[in-house]
Amino acid sequence: MFYARMKKTIIAAMALGSWMLMPSCSKDFTTNAPYKPVTVVYGFLNAADTAQYIKIERAFQNGTDGDATVIAQNPDSLYYKNLDTKVQEITNGTVTNTFQLQEVNLNAEGYPKDSGTFATSSNIAYKFKAPINVDKTYRLVIVNPQSGETITAETPIISNDPTKFKFTFLFTSPTIPVNMADPTKTISPACIAPPNAKMFTMIMRFRYVEKNTNTGTSTAKYVDWIMADKVKTPTTAGGGVAKPANDVANNSFYEVLGNDIPVAGPGIERYVDSVEARYWAGGEVMSNYIDIASAQGGITNDQIKPNYTNLSGKLSLGLFNTRTLRTMRTTISAATIGTIKTDPRTAPLKFVGTVY
Repeated sequence: MFYARMKKTIIAAMALGSWMLMPSCSKDFTTNAPYKPVTVVYGFLNAADTAQYIKIERAFQNGTDGDATVIAQNPDSLYYKNLDTKVQEITNGTVTNTFQLQEVNLNAEGYPKDSGTFATSSNIAYKFKAPINVDKTYRLVIVNPQSGETITAETPIISNDPTKFKFTFLFTSPTIPVNMADPTKTISPACIAPPNAKMFTMIMRFRYVEKNTNTGTSTAKYVDWIMADKVKTPTTAGGGVAKPANDVANNSFYEVLGNDIPVAGPGIERYVDSVEARYWAGGEVMSNYIDIASAQGGITNDQIKPNYTNLSGKLSLGLFNTRTLRTMRTTISAATIGTIKTDPRTAPLKFVGTVY
């Protein structure tokens, strides 16, 4: 799944390169080869965002005998110093704009790093703010002045323009309520894919308000139902209709609500707000990476397949690609609300009405 719950494009949770070169779970080990600075890059440009973030790290290697977990807490083991990083905007093969990337600490940007083995005080990424043109190609250029290495990668851009990225069923208009009242029926969460989009995650977000009748406080909440994941487009260049292999059962909607919303305690009432389509589209590089990662491993495999990367550079791994999010928010039908109130899986949730 390649969607993320944030407005700005940021790749902060792909395991990075930190685990790639650790040979075991032992805290003490000796490396089997001389140290080599392997660069790991993750960046996904999103035309819907005002700021773009790219993670650039060094794959963790314990260059000396010792406690690897202690060494991993040193930010110098994870990050480079004084990188020259930029993104070039390309029109018909010619560079027409260059955006210098700024080194930032993601903790200060509002994206704290998860706690764990590796250092969290320094959570470095590279940022630039510029409008992304969906008709252009973008090239990432990383120059390491210490090693002399240059790493590059290019990506086209996916548009979230509603005239190119269309919902074709279920979410057809923000003025038409979504009807999930009959649990025995199925739906197709299909869409018309924009150019350069190759893979989709299709989500229905159910929004509701929880009221505490004892205190009078109300809290807006939501749960996400992943209707379909890793849905491919039928054409090699993107575009066409992206449709899951099988339709989705309305019944799953009530299962998600019953499983993900806690049973209402004393003094708790809930009110239906709305439902929202949230379709994440990813590019060809992301699609290839997921296909290859899914193919690796298994009891019957007799070899390790190579990692996938679209970076050019001797000692580099990672992905530089595009993604975007298309949303549509609408109301939910009165019949569906009635079913939520009475279905055995959702009746204990105490939905008593709507906010509208």
